[in-house]
Amino acid sequence: MSWGRIANDDRLFRLCTFPIAFKTGKKKCIFEPKKVMYIEPQDDGSLAASLAWQRFVPTADLVHQYGCRLSRGINKKKKDEGKYSDAKRNVYCGSYQLRASDVRDLPSNVQGVVFADVYHQIENDEFAHAHLRILLEANWDSEGTKTAILVWLWGACYGPLAHICDCDKHLNPHPHVDLGPGPRGPYHDTRSRFERWRAVLRFRVCNWLWQKFFR
Repeated sequence: MSWGRIANDDRLFRLCTFPIAFKTGKKKCIFEPKKVMYIEPQDDGSLAASLAWQRFVPTADLVHQYGCRLSRGINKKKKDEGKYSDAKRNVYCGSYQLRASDVRDLPSNVQGVVFADVYHQIENDEFAHAHLRILLEANWDSEGTKTAILVWLWGACYGPLAHICDCDKHLNPHPHVDLGPGPRGPYHDTRSRFERWRAVLRFRVCNWLWQKFFR
């Protein structure tokens, strides 16, 4: 279900977790910017990734609540499958922000990409979930193009907006300390106070309607 088109100027957040966005060794972990987006191949040949639409996570606190739920869900799934270990538990570290237009500019800036879009798609009961979908030319070097896509999207990021979930406060050191600076600079909420107030009100109304009538 979609609750509106994501405009080019709308902001999106990529939720960054450990160990997905890191290179892990025996003694330390190293932040790997190209792993932040974590694009996965789909059965139809497309590439996909998950983002959070700022319209429905209009405050930093709501972004981080989403991120903490994401990590808890990943860990629960691993426990249910008998694959969980404390050493490799998923840990939410923070988020990076980019614009929807940065996604849609991919075909003009990365050779081999013929289509790229991002749209609202509720997933796993997450109202703010946005689906990023990319199509490549047939018989193209998918691995090389995938790397170029990751580099382009990382280059569009602001941040990080770092965070420690309550369930991870015992970790010392917490992997969020290793997050690298976004190439476009630190995260800043450029909305006016009125715009932020209106965004929160819209979110509360839409979320209530979804919970009440559509969930």
